[in-house]
Amino acid sequence: MNNEETLRQFYTEVLGLHPEWEAVKVWKDEAKKEVHIKVVSSLKFYQCPVCGKRAVKYDTRERRLRHLDTCDYQTILEVEVPRVKCKEHGVQQLSVSFAEKHSVYTEMFENKAIGMLKTMTTKAVAEQLKLGWDAIDNIKQRAVERGKQRRRKVEVLDAAIDETSFQKGHDYIATVINQKDGTVLDVLPDRDAGTVRSWFKVQEAADFSKINSISMDMSNSFQKAVEDTFSNWKKLICFDRFHVSQLFNKALDKVRRREWAVLDKEDAGNNPLKKKRFGFLKNSGRLDNRSGKRREFLALTRMNLQTCRAWRIKENASVLWNYEYMGAAQRNWKSLLWWIAHCRIPEMIKAGKTIKNHLWGILNAIRMKVNNAIQESTNSSIQRIKKMACGYLNKHRFMTDVLFHFGNLDMAVAPL
Repeated sequence: MNNEETLRQFYTEVLGLHPEWEAVKVWKDEAKKEVHIKVVSSLKFYQCPVCGKRAVKYDTRERRLRHLDTCDYQTILEVEVPRVKCKEHGVQQLSVSFAEKHSVYTEMFENKAIGMLKTMTTKAVAEQLKLGWDAIDNIKQRAVERGKQRRRKVEVLDAAIDETSFQKGHDYIATVINQKDGTVLDVLPDRDAGTVRSWFKVQEAADFSKINSISMDMSNSFQKAVEDTFSNWKKLICFDRFHVSQLFNKALDKVRRREWAVLDKEDAGNNPLKKKRFGFLKNSGRLDNRSGKRREFLALTRMNLQTCRAWRIKENASVLWNYEYMGAAQRNWKSLLWWIAHCRIPEMIKAGKTIKNHLWGILNAIRMKVNNAIQESTNSSIQRIKKMACGYLNKHRFMTDVLFHFGNLDMAVAPL
């Protein structure tokens, strides 16, 4: 066996071409740094790819496929694909067992690109594989579509829905997550009630027939969509503790800013609220609260300031989530709301009215012990992906990336 025959046999085996295909010629293009391999069908008898009946060979069509590099040379397969003539279905082209239909890459090359994209940026993968960004994005788009087609409907007992920013200017997408494992079930192009409601009606990713809870923020759009979809929505909706805490924090910060301006105008040198923003927003349950600065801050909170009173309200609210008995939980939340209503702090009174209107969903969350922790963690990871990509101009690509990384999809190219 000469060197050329050895090389052909090597590529035939490495590409997994037996028994249907074989490499008949290998040559190198030094100028383009490419290795070319001519691949032909080894079949002696042909079948119609539609009906499987015996057919005769009609002609061949060439397909150029990019394969994994050989010693830093791009490997190009020039595949002579037979076309057969069937009495019933006419002329039909046979499939290629090592590449998807219409793809310009082999199965092994595309799977490698998908694996790299899971841990690397599009730019890095494009540079390493010597492809354009659009080519890499096409691989990713096909991978996600392949994964969605393979996905089986999963029974969801606890779900969470939340928004995350796409671009500045209140442009958001919405993600629906299975609380059991953190899988993103789907990504919606906006947070409108109509969009969410339509998704619940036509989606094929999840079975919500036995749903126990749907955790969300206090957004009217999410709530309205669930109300219109589920008859028992009053028992399902749980308002997330982190968004409730965020509401108190925002109100507290508004109080601090307003009072800081007044105190600074009176005596800027002795303003007790100066450089204390994060001290008020930090939770008192943190482990680093034993430091000297924190003890100094806690002494500040005993001053007769509206900011300090608002801070005490916020701190009391943070410990009302761990009740085992719903009677005690309801009684203590109502006691807090009474305190807020009589605190004479406009910002906190406004926040208290919002809490009062959503108290039933807060009590649901306490009863079922659910929150948006997994959802918020996923949103943080989504924003990290967006930062690595230096932002997105195309919302569809952003949504595809979310499913690519967090949809738990089977995206590999399987042999045909």
